[in-house]
Formats: sequence, C-alpha cells, structure tokens
Amino acid sequence: MHSCPSSMLTCTSATSAVTCQRGWYLTADKRCVTGNRCPTNTFADSSTQACTKCYVKDAATCQDATGFGTLSCTTSCLNIGVKTCLPLNRLPSGTYCPNHIITPCPGDGVRSCNTEAKATTCKADYRLTRDAHCVKCEGIFECDASGKTTACDNSYLFSCASKNACTFICYSNLASATAVLAPADFTGPAGSYFFKGYC
Repeated sequence: MHSCPSSMLTCTSATSAVTCQRGWYLTADKRCVTGNRCPTNTFADSSTQACTKCYVKDAATCQDATGFGTLSCTTSCLNIGVKTCLPLNRLPSGTYCPNHIITPCPGDGVRSCNTEAKATTCKADYRLTRDAHCVKCEGIFECDASGKTTACDNSYLFSCASKNACTFICYSNLASATAVLAPADFTGPAGSYFFKGYC
C-alpha cells in the first residue's frame, strides 16, 4: 500500500493521481495542480475538479470551454470584445496585433498599419505621408493611399500640369467643362486639361 502526495485524494502511484484534493485540479497527465497552474490551453474547471481543455485551439488561457471564453492566445490575436482568437490574416480593418491582442491602429483615417503601428494604407479621403501618418485630404474630393490626388471637389479643378495638386480656380461653369484646353477664364496653370474635376 502506498500513500498519495498531499495534493492527491486518490492515486495509483505517487506520480499518478486519480482524483485531487479540494482546490487542486487534475491534469491530462495525472498530476494535481493549483488552478493557476493548469497547463496552456486548459482552465481550472471547478465542476470536474480538473484542468479542462479550452474550446479555442489557439487559446493560451481561457475561463471556460465555450467558443467565447478565451483570455489570451498563443500565436493569433485576442479579440477582447468577444473573447476569441483571430488569425493575423483575419484582423479587422484598422487594427494590428501587439502582444497577441487586437488593437486599433493609432491615428485617424488609418486603414491598416504594420507591427510597429505605422500606417501602411489610409481610408478614403486620407493620404499617407512619408512618415507613415494618414492625414485628411484638405480641399480634395478623392486621393489614393499613396497620397496622390485623383480628383478634386467642385471648387477646384484637377490640373495635370501641377504634379497631382489641386489648383484653386474661378471657372464659373464647371458643369460644362470638357476635356479640352482650359478656356480663357480658367485661372489655373496654362496648358492644364480638365473634365469635371478630373484630369
């Protein structure tokens, strides 16, 4: 007859538990551990007095065996709002994953950012600066993620001659503008072409 260690209620040997004492939890490899020592991807289940497997495979820790009980992730990113893990390639727009936690990219107008939280693409009506910030396209109706102006609002005409910049004009009949040389009352750079705000 052998005696069980103090953490075990019943055992088959000193290293193989069958049941654990109150406050201790049985692991898959037949050890008794305290609740905070349950192995990765398990939690201290008081209903079974065992370290029960988390529902989410990539969960490092969890509070229960449901799909929405994850507390931390091993290789993917924790969505704190719904307590589940998302792979890096499924992160919501405008977020990144420092320390395995989904976090909003800093700054307004950011569509995506890298692991250092630097903007890589911007939302519509924002442009990406050389120092990786997204800034509002002032006076511009539309610009692409590289910061290149692609169209102007109704008080501007897009000028091919001005290197992707909108030039303010005082042209009175914008709706009838056609893709020809600018008329005499166009005050933008000479030789500019335009069509309803588009080059």
